[in-house]
Amino acid sequence: MYPLSATPRMSERDRLKAFYDGLGDIHYVEQQVKTIFSLASTSGVALAQADYRMTEEKAGGFSAYRIRFPVKGSYKAVRQFCMQVLMAIPFASLDELQFKRAAVSSEVIEVNLQLTLYLNNEGSAPRGAGAGLPGKDGGS
Repeated sequence: MYPLSATPRMSERDRLKAFYDGLGDIHYVEQQVKTIFSLASTSGVALAQADYRMTEEKAGGFSAYRIRFPVKGSYKAVRQFCMQVLMAIPFASLDELQFKRAAVSSEVIEVNLQLTLYLNNEGSAPRGAGAGLPGKDGGS
């Protein structure tokens, strides 16, 4: 069990600021993809191809880079790979996992993964980040 600790309440403005402060840099998205492929190699999973899609979340002032790819390996290796990606890229989310095993006795599983990298838009200040939420007073 993990020990529970109380976290201080944050105002809406502080939560919004923490979100924008945690976004990745859109200019380094290629490096993040290289990191994913490198972690796959060191984790012992096979990652041969990927589909990429960048979408701009205009209302939020950030971009979402969705990466979908199949991986093959042992359950332990796939799990290790997923954990390493999330630790190495803190602005990534693991959105989807679909497992498939060719035979019940097979040690190798095929997994379709979808990750999303949340990125700042060209380094511009997001709308509302400094002044609280639009339509709100920014208080708690």
